Amino acid sequence: MNWYLKVFRNYATFKGRADRAEFWWFTLIHLTMLLTVALIDEVLGFGFNLSVVYFLFGIIPSLAVSVRRLHDINCSGSWLLVGLIPILGKLILLWCFVQYGQRGDNQYGPNPRGTLLSEDDIACFNCGTPFNPEDHRNEFEDRVCPECGAPLPDRFFTTHP
Repeated sequence: MNWYLKVFRNYATFKGRADRAEFWWFTLIHLTMLLTVALIDEVLGFGFNLSVVYFLFGIIPSLAVSVRRLHDINCSGSWLLVGLIPILGKLILLWCFVQYGQRGDNQYGPNPRGTLLSEDDIACFNCGTPFNPEDHRNEFEDRVCPECGAPLPDRFFTTHP
């Protein structure tokens, strides 16, 4: 729910970047809310269409988070116009939206995930805390993130010949 509220707090912010989690959590909650409102509309039979009002209320934040998501993969927001191409355009946008964001800063702003990691560094999947197990092997003997306590995958600790 925090992702959903974060997008509405940035209601018409088309600048900056949105990571995959922000985009997909907003999309999931927004569509669920839209379907719920449509169901309530149908069951209660309001004289006005509540789902249309909610849809119109959510258009600008949906466009804004989509543009910021495209910025995260270093594409212009005008790529949203590709979605106007029947079927193929939607597939292209879906492919763009599932891509990992560009590491580090790009022309649209800083990485929404925070710290730039070097190629040797890895980060906790849960909280994003960066670390290099080769430099800090003794600190990670219990194989959990020092920040959040999440277990770290064994592949982070294997040595390659």
